[in-house]
Amino acid sequence: WHWILKMSKPEYTLENCEILAETVVASMSWEELKQFVFDDIYSIMREEEEVFNANVEHYWDTESNV
Repeated sequence: WHWILKMSKPEYTLENCEILAETVVASMSWEELKQFVFDDIYSIMREEEEVFNANVEHYWDTESNV
């Protein structure tokens, strides 16, 4: 699968998006991956209050505020 990306510019397809996502994730260190996920979650919550509220309900501990 990964040879497709190196031979020529791939078409924009769901399959190639999956292949590229796997390649990007595999190239990241654990710390880079955690930062990437944090940035993504933080960005989504800044733009979507519903996502923030859903995360509050699931993760927020009112005793410790975390």
